[in-house]
Parts: sequence; structure tokens; C-alpha cells
Amino acid sequence: MKSTRSKLYPRHAELWTEFEIQQLKQLYPKYPNKWLSHELNKSVASIIQRARRLGLRKDAKQGYHRPPSRITWTAEQIAFLREHYQTMTAAEIASAIGKPLVTVQRKANYLGLKKTKLWMPEKEQQFRELYSNNSLSKLAKKFGRSTGAIRAYAKKIGIPRRNFFWSEKETEYLRRNYHRMTAAELAAKLNRPEVSISRKGRQFGLKSSKKWWWTEKETQYLKRWYHKKTFKELTEALGKSRSAVARHAKLLGFSKTKRWTKKEFNQLIRLCSKGVTLTEIARCLSRTPISVYLKLYPPERKKVY
Repeated sequence: MKSTRSKLYPRHAELWTEFEIQQLKQLYPKYPNKWLSHELNKSVASIIQRARRLGLRKDAKQGYHRPPSRITWTAEQIAFLREHYQTMTAAEIASAIGKPLVTVQRKANYLGLKKTKLWMPEKEQQFRELYSNNSLSKLAKKFGRSTGAIRAYAKKIGIPRRNFFWSEKETEYLRRNYHRMTAAELAAKLNRPEVSISRKGRQFGLKSSKKWWWTEKETQYLKRWYHKKTFKELTEALGKSRSAVARHAKLLGFSKTKRWTKKEFNQLIRLCSKGVTLTEIARCLSRTPISVYLKLYPPERKKVY
């Protein structure tokens, strides 16, 4: 019996006949889908979809065996991978085994193998001597490891956890010298990280040698020269950063935007009537092209009712 196409949807695939359905019911639990596709002259997707509708499943008791993967690993290859993963690169292992690099990396990840550097026994004594007097970042740079690896190795060889508590002598030294020395100098003197120094200083409300506050003299200088000098000249004269100068000027109510005079506006209208471009007008008036454009075409302000 020949299969017919759907009259409603003629472009659809050929319909399944009763004979093909009976064949599928008998053969689907035993054989793989690719073999069924070749025998029944159907696509794999069509076979899977029809089997789902019929409620069919693969059955190992009837002799179904899952087809082997294209990339199989032997016991010798897995043993080689486990043995040499720490000493050889993944590319070298892939060339030795004869497998793609991605396959080796996936297999190592599946087996839980990691590229961890082994600690040399002769470096243990050196590590013990340096651990108590240096920060974790310095130790990591010294031994070429991460800070987490430094902590893990210290725990492994039985070194007690670093003392994070401050003694009265250290606290007194910090209070006395916080405004005279930088955080790096204090960290070197007290054998502590700079982050710990800064955190402890904020905890006690100490002010560093770097001036974050503005004196009356500096404020008067900013008021006098803000509209006459550039940010670069102001930062060099005051010894402040650009953001600090801009922030303090904003608090004082100053702005770098120049107001348009009547003379400048008349000159703008005259240049526009001559067909001069915005860039040339901005160069003539010592302004930015955006400022000129906004003056010519001011944005409409929405009324608030």
C-alpha cells in the first residue's frame, strides 16, 4: 500500500501507512534510529516523533544496544591522562594519545583533574619563615601562586591562622603616625596589608597625610580663578584631583558653562545667515558645537501641571 501525502498540506512529508506503523512498533525497541531511518525510508526526526506519539521506548531486554560514541576512551588512555595531567600540557597529552585537544580537556574536567602546581619540599622552610612577616599578596607574588593557594598550603602544613587582632602597641603607633606616614609605609612598618591599615584608620576616624578637606585659602582661590583657568591649571595649583575640584565647585554653585552675551548671540545669528557650519561658528565664538546647537535649537521644556 502506497503512502499518500496530506491533501490539506501537500508540502508536508508523506504520511505513515498502517504497515509502516506496525513495522515501527516491532523494530523500534530493538534497533537504533539511524538503522530504522534507512530501512523505513524516513527521517530520524520523523521516527522519533512517531515513536513518541505511539509511546514506544528502547528496550535493552529485547536486544537494544546503544551505538558507541565516535570518540571512545580506552582504559590505557584514561590511565595515561591521570598520570601525566599534572606534568604535561593538554596539547601534549592530546598529541600523545591521538585525540583532539577539546576532548582531552572535557575528559579531564569529567574526571575531576586540575592543573595544580605541586609545592616543593625544600620551599616549606622558606614559606614558614616568610608567612608570619609578609602579607598574602606578597607571598603569592613571591611563590607565583594565588592568595587562596597560600592559605590552603599554610593550613595543610599546620601553620596557625594569621593573627588579625591589633595589639595596643600597634594601635598606638597607628594613631601617632597615621597623619605623618602613608598607608604603604605603615604597612611595611607593622607587617600588615595596606587594606588593613586603611580599614583600621577609618575605624578610629583618623585623617591621613593626604588632604581631603578644603581650607579657606583654597576655597577663595577656587572662587577667584575657576572661570579664568582650566581644570588642569587649577589641579596643579591646588594639588587636588580634577573630580575634587569639580565636586567642590559644584557645592559652591559654580559652573564652567559661559553665559551667552547679546553680542555673541548677534554674531551667531549673522554667521548662521551666511551659511557657516556649526563647527566653524563654535571655533569663532570659542564654544563647543553642542553649545551652539542648543542655543540655536533649544529643547522644549515640558510643562508641569
